[in-house]
Amino acid sequence: MVDYAHTPESLGKILGLLRSIQAGRIIVVSGSAGERDPGKRPLQGEVCAELADVSIFTNEDPRNEDPERILEEIAVGARRRGGVDGESYLMIVDRRVAIAHAFSLAGPGDTVLLAGKGHEQSIIVGYDHTPWDEVSVARELLVADSHSRSNR
Repeated sequence: MVDYAHTPESLGKILGLLRSIQAGRIIVVSGSAGERDPGKRPLQGEVCAELADVSIFTNEDPRNEDPERILEEIAVGARRRGGVDGESYLMIVDRRVAIAHAFSLAGPGDTVLLAGKGHEQSIIVGYDHTPWDEVSVARELLVADSHSRSNR
């Protein structure tokens, strides 16, 4: 599932809805934009830790901020809610790698939520706008993951 949820409130709403209808695990891929409200980052981590089974924190639009620092600020909130690095949450800077990892973790009945980019058509790093289509990337990675699983 791809959604634009990029605030603690919107993440809470979509994850809460999924939690109410989903029996399997919820795996969320989420990040926070650079040079925007840094105070919301730990709150996003808290929401993810409370409502998702596995959270993967990744790039959204770091702009001129250090992407690893952004992810660490999100992770602070996850730890406040009992999140454990490498178990209930991971930090993977490269969004494509993060999405692929989320798909590799998912099993039958699980839901993967790709949050934050939604309809946006680029990832902003520095002043560069790299073309990005979350739905196309997800589709491509799902096909690759299904081929990988069928060859096991």
